[in-house]
Formats: sequence, C-alpha cells, structure tokens
Amino acid sequence: MEPEPGQSPTESEISPIEPAPVEPEQPEQAPVESETMAAEPEKEPTLQFPLDLLIVIIFTLLGAVFAFIMPDGNFLRVIFGIPLIIFFPGYALVSVLWPSKKLANIERLALAIGFSIAISALGGTALAYANSMSLAAIVGLLLVIIIALVGLAYWQRSRLPDDEVYVFAFPKPGLAMPKGKPEMFLVIVLASCLIVSGIAMGYLLTQPVEGEPYTELYILDVNGTANDYPVNLTVNQVGQVIVGVACHELEATEYDIIFGLAGAGDTGLNSTWDSPQQLNGQPLTHRAIVLSPEDVFEDNCTFRFSMPGTYEVSWALVIDGQETDYEVHLWIEVH
Repeated sequence: MEPEPGQSPTESEISPIEPAPVEPEQPEQAPVESETMAAEPEKEPTLQFPLDLLIVIIFTLLGAVFAFIMPDGNFLRVIFGIPLIIFFPGYALVSVLWPSKKLANIERLALAIGFSIAISALGGTALAYANSMSLAAIVGLLLVIIIALVGLAYWQRSRLPDDEVYVFAFPKPGLAMPKGKPEMFLVIVLASCLIVSGIAMGYLLTQPVEGEPYTELYILDVNGTANDYPVNLTVNQVGQVIVGVACHELEATEYDIIFGLAGAGDTGLNSTWDSPQQLNGQPLTHRAIVLSPEDVFEDNCTFRFSMPGTYEVSWALVIDGQETDYEVHLWIEVH
C-alpha cells in the first residue's frame, strides 16, 4: 500500500534492498596438463658394457694369444704380456671393490698395480705347489681370474645409480698435474714403479733365463726301478742292469761310457754290450754315444764273474773328450 502524500512510510512498509551477491574471486590456476602429457616415460636400464672393462677384456685376450703364437722376446709379446701380469688382474679386482666414483683415478691405478703383483705371485705359487708351472697354466689362470673379476665388477656397477657409477674417460690433452705435494709424490712414485717394472719385465721376456746345462747318469734294475739290483750273484751267473744317460746340455754332446771293475786298467777297448762282459782280470770298456739336447739313452748292460769275492762295478762318463765326476757304483757279492 502506497503512503498518502505527506505521510512517511512506516518501517514495516519499507522493503529492504538486498545487495547483489558477490561471488568470491577464484585464484587463477595454471592449466593442468593431462596425465598422459605430464608423465615422463620411464627410463630403460642401461646395459652398455663399461669402456674400461671392455678394454681390459680385449687386451687380456690379445696378451694371451700373443703369449702362445709369438716367440720369446717378440715385441708384441712383451707389450701385451706386461699388463696381463702387472695391471689387468688388479684393475679388475679394484673395479669389484670400488664400483663407484669414491676412488680417485690415481689411487685406482696404484692399487691396480699392487693387487696385480699380489695376484700373479699367489697364482704362481699355487701352480708351483701343484707342479703345473707352465706357460699354458699361467696364462689360463690369469684369464680365468680376470674374466671372472670383470664379470663381477660389471654386476657391481649395474646395481648402482647412474650418477654414482665410475665411468672411465680418456684424459684430456693438457690436463694439469696434481698440485698438492702428496698427490705429486704419489704420481712420481707410481710412474717410477711402472718404468722399472716395465724394463725388468721386458728384459726377462726378451732374455729368458736358461737353466744350467747338465747330464744325468744312472743305473736301474731289470724292472726299471732302483729296488732289485743284482748285488748277490754266484760264479758265472749273469747280472744285468739298465744304464741310462740323459742329455740336458745346450747342444749335441758326445759321451763315452766307461764300464768295468773299479781300479781296472784302461786300454781303450770298445764294447757294445751285446754279450755279458767277463769282469775278472779284464780292462775297462768304452761305449760311445751322441745325444742331442733332451735325448735319453738307455741300454742293458750284462756282466759276470769267474771268481767269488766282493766287487765294485763302476760306470763313468767322459763328455766331449773330457773326464768328469759323473760316476755310479754297484757293490756285488759273488759266491
């Protein structure tokens, strides 16, 4: 109802004017990308074989091949043989023990040389005790050790995060030397050891040590043993032994086997031992042979006695016309 003119409206008649609702401002939101766009693709595990371990494997195989196919003193045999003994075994072991970047390169190098010398020495000792000291045994043992350690080192590195794995890199040209005194001293000592070890190893490989030449003279019983010599005979009973000469000289050698009773005269009589030798009252006899290095001579030598007694039978060697101390004796009782 409208108020009359001159009359003010009552409070109940005045309808309040409600303000328009104000919506709260919404903060601007960055556009949300779809999960398919925002999600990064999962990284596949890296299976690339480490460069340093690959180099170790390749040069180890080359060193083994050249050790067998190249003659003593060959340049390639020396170059590839030295690290096979004094570096690769230790480097593979260091890679197993320290697969991460915690070990500095200079320390890694020094430990590799030290471990390699220890591994080679222990391996050689084990082969010597097993009576298997040969080129094939030494190279085969080093191959097994290096390949096994390289495989274990690869497994160790594969378990670490990529940013912690040790990665070998070739040194850059002009790389500055360590400035600290301890580091510089270690570098100098390590370099000196490498030079001395390389020279010594190269000399041993190019100038192999030859054993002292010698000859073996021995007698065996008819069974080829040293248990049943004919030390008890009767008159005119034939005794028999096997006389052997082994040549370990450096060249072909002439031998003269002098056989007979100790103290008998020597008239230079030659004999081929084809028949039993009568020793009583007979002069010494000579048997001439020529042997090449590592040749062995063995032949039956028979004898008899015409009188009872105790006799000393001897076999002596003259080598290239020179008397020697090579002599064996057999005491025989004749009844």
